[in-house]
Amino acid sequence: MKKLAIASLALLTLLLGIGCGSSASEPRPSQGQENVALTNYDAMRDKVLLGLAKDFRASTLAGPGRYGLCVRLGMRRVLTPQQLKRLAAIYDRPQGQQLAAQALNALAAPIGSKCGGARYVPELIAASEALGADYPLSQVGIAARRLGVAYGPFLGVACRTTGLADCDSVGVDVVLRRDARAVTAFVGGRKLVMSTPGQHTGRAGRDWIGFLDRVGLRRPGSPFRIPTNGRDASNWAGSPPVYLSMKLKIAYPDGTTAAGTLPHALLRPGWG
Repeated sequence: MKKLAIASLALLTLLLGIGCGSSASEPRPSQGQENVALTNYDAMRDKVLLGLAKDFRASTLAGPGRYGLCVRLGMRRVLTPQQLKRLAAIYDRPQGQQLAAQALNALAAPIGSKCGGARYVPELIAASEALGADYPLSQVGIAARRLGVAYGPFLGVACRTTGLADCDSVGVDVVLRRDARAVTAFVGGRKLVMSTPGQHTGRAGRDWIGFLDRVGLRRPGSPFRIPTNGRDASNWAGSPPVYLSMKLKIAYPDGTTAAGTLPHALLRPGWG
């Protein structure tokens, strides 16, 4: 009887341990790990891939035909749940967005090499931002497509030399799906009458470009201001990110017009 009682007690202890799902000796997951455990990895991967597509649309880099699609397909294969878990943990660290962008570019570089050249892979800023729950990922793309935009709008800090020390200019380039007679942009409350041809495709009537000077990249209160978080703004490489509200007015040769607002347009750290 005594042996039976001991065996029953041991069995009961084992069952209770299984029911609790863990033992006291098991390490408890950190807050970041708990958040990742609750993540829908398919949804996170799709967000990152949409962000990557946005990075390619806004990039002024060239590349072979279907290069961006080739890289996206390759990234879809490598963005496993394990990789996404690692990227989410990097994103949760201090200055995590910039570190996550670097990690994504490290993943994309060998894929880019196989697709035609790693040098054509842009900075994956939007892709890294997509790791954050509140990132407004697709609003610009949807609004742009409704306006008949084929590329961009690309917004970039237009410095003659690298760095922001003596620079206070922003360039805008946009390519339309059909010829336009005039294009006006309103960026951060500033009006910009654009000219054609621009620098992306160089096609007159479809590729439009313009520059805004004295925008206040380092001026407190300016919508263009670079948030430094205590760092030197002259070394800004896209993180922390700057989003600007942008409105386009397009006039076509047949007398019709189109207008729309593109929320959360991402400002890039470079131009050309």
